[in-house]
Amino acid sequence: MLNFKNLLCPTDFSAESKEAIRYAVKMGNQSQTVIHLIHTLEAPIVMDSNSAMYYQKMIDTLNASAENDMNNLLAELREKYSGYQFTGVVKDNADSAESIVEFAKSIEAEAIIMSSHGRRGIKRLLMGSVTESVMRLSDIPVVIIRHQNKK
Repeated sequence: MLNFKNLLCPTDFSAESKEAIRYAVKMGNQSQTVIHLIHTLEAPIVMDSNSAMYYQKMIDTLNASAENDMNNLLAELREKYSGYQFTGVVKDNADSAESIVEFAKSIEAEAIIMSSHGRRGIKRLLMGSVTESVMRLSDIPVVIIRHQNKK
């Protein structure tokens, strides 16, 4: 039986990422495992000099909103999974995958459990795949919970 001490779940606060957290709970041990959550903010690209003056205010607003969402999610999880330990951080960085992998190293995570939104075609090309990048960059196991489109 696996005995994880530290698991990392990246979250975008979607139903898919909550499903990955549910899997982390199943993989963990109520008295021994800490499930760490990370939400990354990729800074939007400033297109012109007029936008630059509002840039920091926009980043601050996004950060505050993400912190609020993280606190709400942590409260929800602590109530739903009583006895489990959860921590959460919000990181703003240019590259979500790098932030996730660096944070995993800093907390000595033994695995990263994350969702995949299952994007294909042009959506995937335009939006990229953080999950795929984490898999390539990570030295620890990455468990991918694939979102199933219900038709």
